Amino acid sequence: ALKAGESETFSCEHVLTGADENPYLASGSIEANKESKTSNTVEVEIKMPNFEVKLEQRVAGEASYGTSKLSVEAGKKLEYLITVTNTGSVALKLAGVSDSKCAGIQPAGDQSLAVGASTAYTCTHRAHPGDAPSYSNVAHVSAAGKELASNELGAEVKPSAKLTSLKAALTKAEETTAAAKAAFNTAKAKEEGIGKAEEELANAEKAEHEAEAALEAAEAALPQAEAENAGLPVKTGEALAEFQEAIERVEIEEFFVEIAEAEVVEAEEELAIAEEELKEVEAALKKKPHNQELKEELEFDEEEVQLDKEYIVELEGYLEEERAELQEAVEAEKEAEKAFNEAKAAEIAGAAKVKADEEAITNDQAAEAAAKTHTAAVKKALETVKGEEAHLKKAAKEAKEALETAEAAEAGALKAVQEEEAALSTE
Repeated sequence: ALKAGESETFSCEHVLTGADENPYLASGSIEANKESKTSNTVEVEIKMPNFEVKLEQRVAGEASYGTSKLSVEAGKKLEYLITVTNTGSVALKLAGVSDSKCAGIQPAGDQSLAVGASTAYTCTHRAHPGDAPSYSNVAHVSAAGKELASNELGAEVKPSAKLTSLKAALTKAEETTAAAKAAFNTAKAKEEGIGKAEEELANAEKAEHEAEAALEAAEAALPQAEAENAGLPVKTGEALAEFQEAIERVEIEEFFVEIAEAEVVEAEEELAIAEEELKEVEAALKKKPHNQELKEELEFDEEEVQLDKEYIVELEGYLEEERAELQEAVEAEKEAEKAFNEAKAAEIAGAAKVKADEEAITNDQAAEAAAKTHTAAVKKALETVKGEEAHLKKAAKEAKEALETAEAAEAGALKAVQEEEAALSTE
């Protein structure tokens, strides 16, 4: 109670956030003698830090930066401009600028930025073959305890014309070397004479026999793999059926749990109503302590509240049992799903084994045919080299010289490609 002429002071506090209107307005109200009065309104201007980050790019040598997607050849340098603008109502201290895809960020160190002011950073990235077909970049700026990302920019990275030309020259040199090596090997094989040809024939015939044996083994393995795989789809189907049953059981148990939870909620609501009625009777009895009808009503309400509490305990026990059964069903579902996945994996593995054996037969058949073709070719070569050793020695010498020349040219082309790739990958 407050007597005439007296005063009393009340205090409260509010933490300003970005969600508050700016300026923030506050007033208080008080009610006394069934009359409410509102105080004067105080106004607080909220100073909030904020900033924006814009990223622009250009190919080195161009006059201006922009945000359009660029097209650049590998080896060319991309230049980036990172502009930070203070859009808040307080000065900012830029804690750092980072860009993992851009080197040499300048200027370095922290910077202060006045309200409405902007500052710019620059960095570069040399496009290299690994960036193809497209390259993207985003800068990050930290200030006022938060980090903002810039807009994302992209560039199409095209192969270096010089590198493409060098690789074409290397491919041609490799082809020339391969042809020279084949010619040399052929000439050298013929030079070694009949003895070498006869040894090669023996090896070819051995390889032919080995190919035949491998084919027989593959053909024998296929029926066994097919037999082992025959029953796997049935096991998978059985496991799937058990998994589906487990899922249905979980759904049923979830339904029972929902019913039990609903019954508990309903019983608690009825208890709340009964307790409220009990409080009303108790209040009335305090006013009329000798009212027999109120005493009897009080006794009845107390019994009703007690019965409701006991019923809730009973329902909660039933709910726990249902939840336990649901947990058991969930565990069973997991086990069934695991069993189904294992059965399915076994079925897939079995099918893959059959397919592998079938492919092995096809490959071994091709190997056998190739071995027979090779044997026939060696026999024909043996007939050719007889009586031609002098001519074959000269041909082998010329073929060796041509091979050495081709290998030197290939090594030079490879070195040129490697040097150009290294130059393109340097930042």
